[in-house]
Amino acid sequence: MVRYAPEVAEEFLAGIRRGLSVRTTCKQPGMPAVRTVFDWLADPRRASFAEAYQRARRTGCEAVVDQLFEIVDDSSGDWVERLNIRTGLTERVFDPENVQRSRLRLYARIWYLSKLMPKVYGDKIEHEHKGNVDLSARLTEGRQRALSPQRGSDERR
Repeated sequence: MVRYAPEVAEEFLAGIRRGLSVRTTCKQPGMPAVRTVFDWLADPRRASFAEAYQRARRTGCEAVVDQLFEIVDDSSGDWVERLNIRTGLTERVFDPENVQRSRLRLYARIWYLSKLMPKVYGDKIEHEHKGNVDLSARLTEGRQRALSPQRGSDERR
């Protein structure tokens, strides 16, 4: 395990607060390796780092929300220039692959937000119960069945 350094840890957490992934943050110059960060998170002596990491993740979610709007609003790659083999002319055509990739990027972030902060970004699920059940009567019936003599052999004949 690489030695823990508070200033490096704080720089790492700054990347997480900006909405970057652990891997992306660790690729920056001077950052620890990915496995080092996860070792720090698992180390009981680094409980304060683990707590700061959780706070940074929650803050980073707001940056990810911002990314959602950027992804949706960016249509720069939706149309591309391609050579028409039959005519030999360059024409502007719609690129469905770019749109699908943008959709995938969007849904991955939505899923991430719904799992990390379900109360804020998760789907609201409502449970509605219609009808009444008299639990005491049901329990009494069940007890009576359990205490009654076995009826199996006489009733089947």
